Amino acid sequence: MVAADVAQGQRACQKVQEVQLKNPQSAAVRGMKGQFVARKTTFMKTAVLPVSTRESGTGGTLPDNVHMLPGVATAQYRSFAANMPLFFASVVATMLTAMFVLYREVPHWFAIGAPCVFIGICLWCIRWWRVHRNDTVTDSEAEQHLKLATAILLGSTVCVMAIDVAIFPFASIHARYYVVVQILASTMAGFYCLMHLKYAASLTAVVMMLPFTGFMIAMGDVGSIASAINSLINVGLMTVVMSRYQREFVNLVRSEAETVQLGKENVRLANHDMLTGLPNRRLFFEHLSTVMQTAAELGQSVAVGIADLDGFKPVNDTHGHRVGDAVLAEIASRLRGSGGPVLVARVGGDEFGLIVCDVKAEDELMAIGDRAIKAVAAPINAGSIVTSVGCSIGFAVYPQAAATSDILYERADYALYHAKRSGRSKSVVFAEKHDTLLREQGGIDQALRAADLEVELFPVFQPIVDTAVGRTVAFESLARWRSPVLGDVRPATFIPIAEQAGLIGDVTEVLLRKSLTEALKWPTDVHLSFNVSPLDICSHDRTSRLMSIISESGVSPSRISIELTETALLYSYVETNANMRRLQQLGVNISLDDFGTGYSSLSHIHALPFDKLKIDKTFVDEIQLNSRSRNIVRSLISMCKDIGIGCVVEGIETAEQLDVVQRLGADSIQGYFFSKPIEAAAVSAFLNTHGAKSGEHRQAVEANLASHASLELVVSGALRPVSSSSVVDTSTRTLQAER
Repeated sequence: MVAADVAQGQRACQKVQEVQLKNPQSAAVRGMKGQFVARKTTFMKTAVLPVSTRESGTGGTLPDNVHMLPGVATAQYRSFAANMPLFFASVVATMLTAMFVLYREVPHWFAIGAPCVFIGICLWCIRWWRVHRNDTVTDSEAEQHLKLATAILLGSTVCVMAIDVAIFPFASIHARYYVVVQILASTMAGFYCLMHLKYAASLTAVVMMLPFTGFMIAMGDVGSIASAINSLINVGLMTVVMSRYQREFVNLVRSEAETVQLGKENVRLANHDMLTGLPNRRLFFEHLSTVMQTAAELGQSVAVGIADLDGFKPVNDTHGHRVGDAVLAEIASRLRGSGGPVLVARVGGDEFGLIVCDVKAEDELMAIGDRAIKAVAAPINAGSIVTSVGCSIGFAVYPQAAATSDILYERADYALYHAKRSGRSKSVVFAEKHDTLLREQGGIDQALRAADLEVELFPVFQPIVDTAVGRTVAFESLARWRSPVLGDVRPATFIPIAEQAGLIGDVTEVLLRKSLTEALKWPTDVHLSFNVSPLDICSHDRTSRLMSIISESGVSPSRISIELTETALLYSYVETNANMRRLQQLGVNISLDDFGTGYSSLSHIHALPFDKLKIDKTFVDEIQLNSRSRNIVRSLISMCKDIGIGCVVEGIETAEQLDVVQRLGADSIQGYFFSKPIEAAAVSAFLNTHGAKSGEHRQAVEANLASHASLELVVSGALRPVSSSSVVDTSTRTLQAER
């Protein structure tokens, strides 16, 4: 795991920052601002050390004079610190016995003065090592302590041996034997206490054994000489054993260090995303809980943000996962470096979580969001490919929005929902109005789960008129839900909830069966247009269910047109394309609905097997006044004719709009000008009244125009509504595709 020195901060936000400091792919980490130490600590930009960086040093005067393994010096220091009080205690005992044995035979400054000085030094050393033996030190600090302690130890040994040599001529034969035994005992004690420092132990043994050998030989008798030789052999053997012991000690330290490192690496892998190096969802929520707890103690605010990429799936599906991975890694780097006191984590496939500490105002969050969105939107070079994606962000602030991390995250996700619904590439902060909507949608969700869909759901139909032949050629099915609990619920409200609740498949199947049952009653030259949810068309199993329903309905597949919006491609370009072709092989036509909104792209028309294109009403609203709208519509109509696919102009509400689009070359028209959506039972009567001549059709429509109080159109997803002003809720369509 990375070892990095982080500017001192409060426990929560410091931990949050350390998440990114542990990221080996990051070159620098933006600190997080907050009043988390003395209620005011600023996290500064901190450099990140690579994973391989560890405290280490060279051997110097330490064992074997070789490069030290990480952790060996620290382990030696701990062993040394634990044994030094015992060693110096043995020296104190030796000095006291020396004073008792020698004070009558040698000068008092030898017998009393010198031992007292050494006793004082030893007592100070005992106290120092007892105080500092549990200090936390790095390898380099441990080496410095060991070098200094070894030098003091060897210097003391030399002084003691010098005193022994000096008093030897004054001592009696018994006192001389005491000096020899004292030297041998001190050598053994030194070996034991310095067993993990071979160099220091060996040098101490040499310094002590040379006088011992000299004293024994100077005694002149055979026994003394034999004892000296025997002692030298034993000390040599002990030195060999000590060398082996130290090698085992070093291997043990190495094994422990590798085990610890492996454990830390496993923790890092378990808590970080391998592709981007960012903290993953698990670590994100762990630190979010910690930060929220600290914020509660200090009376501060914490914001959670969710950044979701717009248009990433088409990039991933079109160019492959290699390019998709490169895009995600680059986006992660940009979010991490976009500035501000923000922790960034990858919490989903193309979703990133943000934690902002000590939030002062909503404007601060919006500024952070704007910087992140701007950073993400810049073109991305992925090898030889240049691409780009967008980004929408939802924020929720603790404690205003929620009191727990899970609910706070859900609130941020709901704010993200509204950011996408209101146009994408923007930031939204969860507010009181969102809480009200969330409560309302919770009631709708419960009612929808408890609903008898076969009874409560039904379709209504809006005609599509071919003005060239003057008759209705198709009807588009629109969803209706009449709940016994809630009354009539707008499709724009319940369809997104059905998608989020996982019920959209059941809703689609019920409405498709009922629509096909009605279409079976129509003339065979009148077609049915039916909108499917992006969640339906991107699923192989759901598409198979739709195909089975169509095959069993008795309606010719050639009379059926399945409509989908381009946002469906954001789910899975490859799977959607494959399912579209399966439907076409069955004989079903495929229409691209609401072209001109969302991620409209001519490349989709070129690459995907569409049979028809529907021009969104946003180009029609002011077409009689706006020359740019007229030019766009003219170009799209001409393009459809050139490539051999059908074209329907949506949203015609007035005779003036109809005249303009007809002059531009449009034949297939849909809109309130011809009819509002009608119930199934009224379709036959409508066909009888409006199926003959174009002029009669227009007169009938204009006669009924004033009586229409509301306008409804189709929106993407499963089946779709429109407000009374007939403005298509394109944000709802976009949201359904993204969510």
